[in-house]
Amino acid sequence: MASFATAEVVSPLKPTTVVVGTSRGPMTMSKLDPERRGVTSFSLPHTALKVVFRKPLATAFDQPVLVKENGEIVAVSSRGDVYTLTPDGEEKARLIRGGIGVSPAALLADGTVVFVTSRGEAVGVRNNVPTFEVRLVSGATTTPRAAPVPLVDGGVVVAAGNDLVLLDSRGKINARTTLAEPASLPLLFSNGEVIAVGSSGAVFSWTLGGESRRIGAFSGSVQGSVAKTATGHFVGVLTTGSHIAALDPVSGSSLARVVPDKGIFVGHVSTYRDRLFVLSTSSNALFGVSYASTGEELSRTRFATLPATDGGAVSSLYPGPLVDQGGAWAFATQDGTVGTASAEPGGGVDTVGEKVCPVELRGAVAGLSPSTERTFLVTCRNGTIVKIGGLSRVDPE
Repeated sequence: MASFATAEVVSPLKPTTVVVGTSRGPMTMSKLDPERRGVTSFSLPHTALKVVFRKPLATAFDQPVLVKENGEIVAVSSRGDVYTLTPDGEEKARLIRGGIGVSPAALLADGTVVFVTSRGEAVGVRNNVPTFEVRLVSGATTTPRAAPVPLVDGGVVVAAGNDLVLLDSRGKINARTTLAEPASLPLLFSNGEVIAVGSSGAVFSWTLGGESRRIGAFSGSVQGSVAKTATGHFVGVLTTGSHIAALDPVSGSSLARVVPDKGIFVGHVSTYRDRLFVLSTSSNALFGVSYASTGEELSRTRFATLPATDGGAVSSLYPGPLVDQGGAWAFATQDGTVGTASAEPGGGVDTVGEKVCPVELRGAVAGLSPSTERTFLVTCRNGTIVKIGGLSRVDPE
């Protein structure tokens, strides 16, 4: 079921500024872009890793920080509090909202931070001032898991309950549709359609202003996120970790694209051109593995040794991987180890000498975010934000 409203009427007698496009910062939404490919255009450091700054905040995090074009850092806490830091890690402003459970956040073109609360409200915050708080559904009690997806017209699509809702940058509801089940993964926007994935693995498509429809289903629930490939398929790691599944949006058919030779996959898939990047665990070790889109393994690098209790665990709580366009990786383990690896097979792995984040009940690291060249940010679940820097292969020692 869908409903649609025309674009907001702007009076010539009342000056109004509407910013269109999408935000250009290094990290403006979950998995970096509307197709959730998870690959950054900013180069990651490869060696000589060091802590640039460490900023503890009196809160807890369940999602990675966002990064604006000017390098400012926006952190949304588990309660929906919003913190803004300078590129150097100094606290610039904070907005304490309080609450229980929010969705991943996204940055719009005009700088508005948008997220959905467990009460079924869409919240917009700009320059740490609330700009809107819109009730989307009533009776919502669970923490929403579907990340909003910003649009090129400056608006955003959010998920609440079984509904997908189109908002403009000031929170006006312009369209709505109801799915057969709630969206449980980050929303995608591809070829003019919003793509939503439910907890069962069912995949829905919504042309804004039209009807939503079920276009197919994965063979089971998916970890973390799905991503679009260069061939137009959607890929994701099943929660069992047994394989990477691919869904053809035209036929609706799902198939096992990649089955690991040993161990299991953890976390989400990142895609760039005709390559897939994914983490796997085997024999108490964490590996970064890249595959051709056909499923052929291209490289496998041992990143870290894991505690004995983690080696065989299936967990969607592994953050990352964060991959740059040169094929370099940044990774984190559940016990707080953070490192990077170069693109070449066997090209070397470097880790920060200390545990970057302390272990919490649901792991140590909430997420990784690209920042300026040869740096990235680690969001610790205990409320600390850490910036990591280093050298690339071409930097002088």
